[in-house]
Amino acid sequence: MRDYGEEKSQLAAVAQFLEAFKVLVTYNGKSFDQPLLETRYRMTRQKPPFSRLQHLDLLHGARRLWKLRYNNCRWWSWKIRSWELSARATCRAR
Repeated sequence: MRDYGEEKSQLAAVAQFLEAFKVLVTYNGKSFDQPLLETRYRMTRQKPPFSRLQHLDLLHGARRLWKLRYNNCRWWSWKIRSWELSARATCRAR
């Protein structure tokens, strides 16, 4: 989005894109991204497209699964861990 004047059309494009899906998969989207976007839709007098979608937020499952092993389940921390695992696997393969 180059300018705030484009926000309404950008949100309309997101809503149109989501029409093809039944499930929304996010990482912390249920607590952050979706509420933020719903507010933006309401501010532009548009109906948020999320009510018809099932929502799978991977953060909550990751926290339950890894809470005893890692003290931080933020997305960036997981990204760093995946790079570390990838680098180890590459080194072992050589």
